[in-house]
Amino acid sequence: MLSKYEFDVIEFLKNNPKNQKCFDCGNPNPRWCSVNQGIFLCLKCAGLHKNYKNPGISTIRSLQVESWDDTFLQFILLGGNEKYEN
Repeated sequence: MLSKYEFDVIEFLKNNPKNQKCFDCGNPNPRWCSVNQGIFLCLKCAGLHKNYKNPGISTIRSLQVESWDDTFLQFILLGGNEKYEN
């Protein structure tokens, strides 16, 4: 379960129009995030990221269920779809 702080940070980032679509395929309303890349993903693309052979490539977390430590929150605050695209 997300704390209020985790929820507030994630909601702030989800309100960015660029984060309202899956970074990989463009599907609306992504519910997953690649923490170390700071990108927002749909279920299908998050599953593909989870299957990468090297887990350091993409660490996946749910935007609704899993807890986020401060390090993970800092990664996504510094990231986001638009920043990663650029």
